[in-house]
Amino acid sequence: MPDISGFYSWIESNPLYFSIFLLWVLVWKGVALWKSARKGSVLWFVVLMTVNTVSVLEILYVLVLHKIDTSKQEAWVKSKLKFLKKK
Repeated sequence: MPDISGFYSWIESNPLYFSIFLLWVLVWKGVALWKSARKGSVLWFVVLMTVNTVSVLEILYVLVLHKIDTSKQEAWVKSKLKFLKKK
C-alpha cells in the first residue's frame, strides 16, 4: 500500500492551495453535471459523476462535448462496446 502521509502533511501545511484546488474541481464538476443533466445525457452524467480526472474531462465537456448531439455520442459508445465484445 502506498504511503500517503506526505500528501496529508502537504495538505496540512498548504490549506489555502488545497482549498483553491478543491473549489476548482467542485465548480467544474458541478457545471458539467448540470449541463449533462439539463441535456438529458445519462451516459455523460454517470461518467462525469464517477470518473475523477482533476477537472480535465469536465472542462472538455463544458467547452466542447456538450455541444455535440447526444445521439451521436451514444451511437459512438455503442459501436465501441460492440467492438470490445467481438474480442
